Amino acid sequence: MEKLFNNRTGVIYQNPILPRNYKRIRSRWLLIPMCEYKVSVPYPKDNDLNLFQMTILKMLVSGSKDDEYLANALCLNTELVAFIVDELEKYQLIDDRRRVTNAGLQIVRGESNSYEIRTGYIYYNYVTKTFMDAFVPDEKHQEIETGSRKEGTISFDLGTVANRKWRKGIVVDADTSMTIEPSAYDVLASCKKHNKRTRNLGFVEEESDGVTTMAEAEEHKNQSDKRDLPWEIQSVKLLGTQKDVYVATYMFMAADDVLNRSKLQVCYPFGEGISASLMESIMRKVSKNNSLKDAVKGLKEEVFGMSDDDLEAVKKGHAASEEKIVNVLSERINDYPAVRDALLSVESSYLLVKELLEVNKGSNREIIKKNLDDYIVYNYNLLASILVYTAKAYDYYTDAELTSHVAQNAVIISEIAKKIGFVDPTGNTFERFFNVKARAVSEAANTSQHQLNALFAHNIITAEHFAEHPFYKLTKAVPKIISYLSILRNLRNDSVHPNDIYRDFEWVSSYRKKNMYIAYLLLDGLLFNNDERESEGDIQDPKSKEKLVKATREAELSCENTYSLYFQRNTYIANQLRNLQFEILLKENEYPKRSSEVFEAIFKQVLSQRLLPDAMINVLDSSKPEKRDELLAEMRAFGFEIEETPFYYKDKVLKTFRDYTNGTLLTLFYAWYYSETKRKDNVLHKLAPRSPGFIKLMSEIHNNRGHDGKMDFNDKRLDYTKKNIDQSINSMLDLMFENGLL
Repeated sequence: MEKLFNNRTGVIYQNPILPRNYKRIRSRWLLIPMCEYKVSVPYPKDNDLNLFQMTILKMLVSGSKDDEYLANALCLNTELVAFIVDELEKYQLIDDRRRVTNAGLQIVRGESNSYEIRTGYIYYNYVTKTFMDAFVPDEKHQEIETGSRKEGTISFDLGTVANRKWRKGIVVDADTSMTIEPSAYDVLASCKKHNKRTRNLGFVEEESDGVTTMAEAEEHKNQSDKRDLPWEIQSVKLLGTQKDVYVATYMFMAADDVLNRSKLQVCYPFGEGISASLMESIMRKVSKNNSLKDAVKGLKEEVFGMSDDDLEAVKKGHAASEEKIVNVLSERINDYPAVRDALLSVESSYLLVKELLEVNKGSNREIIKKNLDDYIVYNYNLLASILVYTAKAYDYYTDAELTSHVAQNAVIISEIAKKIGFVDPTGNTFERFFNVKARAVSEAANTSQHQLNALFAHNIITAEHFAEHPFYKLTKAVPKIISYLSILRNLRNDSVHPNDIYRDFEWVSSYRKKNMYIAYLLLDGLLFNNDERESEGDIQDPKSKEKLVKATREAELSCENTYSLYFQRNTYIANQLRNLQFEILLKENEYPKRSSEVFEAIFKQVLSQRLLPDAMINVLDSSKPEKRDELLAEMRAFGFEIEETPFYYKDKVLKTFRDYTNGTLLTLFYAWYYSETKRKDNVLHKLAPRSPGFIKLMSEIHNNRGHDGKMDFNDKRLDYTKKNIDQSINSMLDLMFENGLL
């Protein structure tokens, strides 16, 4: 804060009030630095006549009329007419014999001025750099008593001498060095906007704004006849009093409606309502104001913080989803753990989106989109896991004479698909879907990043030579399945990248059941019971979905508290970080998998702009000890603290160079590492001082993930990852932002 704001700066309180549709709120007081100007303005008189008063006054001009005559002529109640006549007499517009006075005649002729000059205050907001939409008359101006002032906060009293109500407000930092001299146009514009916001008729005409614009006034000035400025403009005066003040208001969140209205908002400092512009300006300053940052965190934690009972309810929700899956597919689903886990993700996401839509009032649109994108990705992963099990159970793959040309491969695989019995309703879906590389098809079941079309092609080629392959059962039950897979793949590709596309849930909601049916057709020993039943967990806790939303939002809040400000600039990375924090919140067993997915998302974003294909020639053969020693020395020279280089297969790293979108954690890391070493602007020497254990962390996460990415959350082998992952993530995000990658 500039030096002109000091320990004597006053605090103004003008009754900020939140909108009436909010009930149970949590709030924090703020003090907004403003400049206060005392002005005099033309203000509507309290005795301005309404339509009835003016009509009766005009009728009385022609002579005395009794109440009954006036009532019949105007179709009004006689008592109402008598009341209006009494008002006109009180205003001294008629006398006791109902004769119109000179003042009344002036009003009828339009000679009377309906405005009077009043004094009050307008305010320039240093935070938004605008004049506020407010005019505060002298009699409503409130400067309140203040107390202690320390660490960017000021205590102030909203009570009385007999009943003190001390509050502590956080000072919002702003540049207060600029001196603003309001013009008459600024003053009248503030009054006009104040009138519209408070709906006080009379300050300006109802059908027009009643205020001459600056352009119109300048035109008057420049005309040759030198006409006078409009009366309203001439009447505005600055009274010489200009003072810097803090204006008290508060930010708040609704604690009674987590699904729809629990978002941070700021109350308008002058009366009822909220201020979106003030909210936006304040949020830009959160990262640089520790007191404000702590207040925002504390407020969100108060609204979204979860008790042990809430967490237990979320875990029960997962258990209820598992019970539903068993009800549909039988307990034999436990023989396929990867499919079961994918189904759990699909089911939980489905229930959450369904609940959000049922209570949707518009303001939870963002969280609906986020969870609907997740639902689509989980369905894609579910089908991939089903096809992996199928491929490994019927391991009779031949290369089918696939070539290095993807277009030729598409023709070959499409013909096999038609031979087996699959149907192409459009005539061109097959060739678009099977546009894949030969190596992608042959290795489809042995990579961690599964490509749906390559997996399906792998199974088709196997089925051609194996008559008992379950794909023959699939063709009879769902002959047009490839069209469905093609649509799902496109939806998934859109969902994992930042976009503003909002899906139709009604259209995709059936995917969960379709995929369960596909699991039943392809995996041995499963049943398919299409009867939907509520689980015991759903019946006992009707608000379980609301708690799941709270858990999701608490995970998002943890991201805000933990990670660099830049993490939100990439939706895919932000989603993976949210999933990691959600896993920490529930303390379940997928922490290694979530950790790996975070860095995979980061490396893919970096490689989209920093990958150098020419760096392939620098990739060392990790199977040779002397090459690994050479690589270790190079990493230490950059400044990384490492005892042993993470082992990798050279051919898999080269494969990631060719198609990084299907890389795994270590292959992505090495594709990035070797690309950076060949760049003149490489960031490795910048990363090492910020995160010296970065490469060791990659090795730890890779080893812990193992085959299925699961480990007890309290396992000691996760300690190093838990201790170092956040700092390493922030180091990478900061570097990415500095180099224009976010």
